Amino acid sequence: MHEELNTEAKKKFEEIDLFFHPKSIALFGAGKISPLTVSNIILSNMLAEGYTGSIYLVDIKPQQDIIKGLKVYSSISKVPDQIDLGLVIVPAAVVPSVIEECIDANLKGIIIITAGFNESKLYDEVGVQIQQKIDKIVKKSDLRIVGPNCNGVYSQDCSLNATLGPRIILPPGNFSLVTRGGTAGIILSVAAAKQNLGINKYIGIGDESDLKLQDFLKYYENDQSTKIMGAYSEGIKNPRSFHETLKVIKKPLVIFKSGETKSGAQAAISHVGAIAGQFTSKIAEGFFHQLRVVKANSVEELIDFVNALSIAPLPKGKRLAIWTPGGSMGVIMTDNLEKEGLIIPSLTQNQLEMLNKILKVKYWSHNNPVDVTDSYNPQAMDKAAEILLEGENFNGLIVLFGFGVMEQADYMDLSFSNENKEIFQVFMQQQAKRFGRLIKKYQKPIFILADEQGLAAKIFQKEGIIVLPNFTRIARTFRLLHQQYLYSSSLKELDLK
Repeated sequence: MHEELNTEAKKKFEEIDLFFHPKSIALFGAGKISPLTVSNIILSNMLAEGYTGSIYLVDIKPQQDIIKGLKVYSSISKVPDQIDLGLVIVPAAVVPSVIEECIDANLKGIIIITAGFNESKLYDEVGVQIQQKIDKIVKKSDLRIVGPNCNGVYSQDCSLNATLGPRIILPPGNFSLVTRGGTAGIILSVAAAKQNLGINKYIGIGDESDLKLQDFLKYYENDQSTKIMGAYSEGIKNPRSFHETLKVIKKPLVIFKSGETKSGAQAAISHVGAIAGQFTSKIAEGFFHQLRVVKANSVEELIDFVNALSIAPLPKGKRLAIWTPGGSMGVIMTDNLEKEGLIIPSLTQNQLEMLNKILKVKYWSHNNPVDVTDSYNPQAMDKAAEILLEGENFNGLIVLFGFGVMEQADYMDLSFSNENKEIFQVFMQQQAKRFGRLIKKYQKPIFILADEQGLAAKIFQKEGIIVLPNFTRIARTFRLLHQQYLYSSSLKELDLK
């Protein structure tokens, strides 16, 4: 936590911090033994993750007294411990009485997983009435609520995975995420796992009856474990408050906002009760740009950007060099870059002369993209990469050589022997180290075209090289990285002033 926070901000930080660092958790409605119940899925995830705190099960009518080795209590008042956090998984009609129990037991925070409240206002007035009852009860207390209609919380700091969904195994990371939709959180987590991107903290906030999206962004801004922030939302509650929050955020933040079409906005209302229509695509683009927030247009864009940002330097300009052994790949890459507003400059006379010396054939392209056809050799690639990266006319390099070809061996008749696979793996490791040295020397990103889940990705990403599986994603990720450079630079200027 930042020391310069005022008293009110510190209090808010500590209230939210409890959700990510609880010493004890009570699961309400956890007395069912079927493996497919919500409570069983969440409990299984918590146990498998190795949560470092204490877990207590509470259910007024449990099917068994002991579930997964844990005693089931009929009431929170009978639990022999002070509980920090409650996870509520009971029917909507029962939630108000559970909240009253939590207040009496001095709980400071609860996450309501249960659905059937304000999001059902288009077809069920009862849910709205229950929410109003909850609001009245909570107003008289210090209890803070996440949800309802959400999928839980994840925190690497205390090995906590109290989420509804498959347990996704993630490496350590400094990226923290908040989503309004629970399924979106799962999809984003899966996409992160595919790229070996660690998530430090995640919380699904659902209908935001109490704590809002902006509350968690403020928390992440002051959380020392979080270096990059991400958010997904279908609509914004209290846009003015949201605007004021984004104005003071300095850490990199990327937001994927859906519900930008007429039909999508209508779907958002019935999902989490979100008024998505206030932010159409063009309005959202301008809104986020004004506040120096990167806007992603898909799950892949958000994760591609965060993964690239976490391993590579930011490009200071929009100009790219392309190295390819195949002319058609260079043409496709060029089209995709220009569609994103990026620039493919010509080679300088000096670069032409130096490349002529190392390529030693007359029929290479003599322009950017640098199409070397069949004249490729590792030594030439290294020297050419340095020639291109040291030039002031380029801010990054894209290498379209087939590093990902080994991942295709299983479904292509490539007839690689095991010996050749090992040789190719050693070659990739050596090439990755050489590229890594160039990135550190020139502080410019290098992109590789290959499967983001394959062996090439594992080898190259360790050295700070961005690996993506298609031309479009490479182009969009570079554009977003440059956008982040502009935002970060403007923040530095403001700090200096």
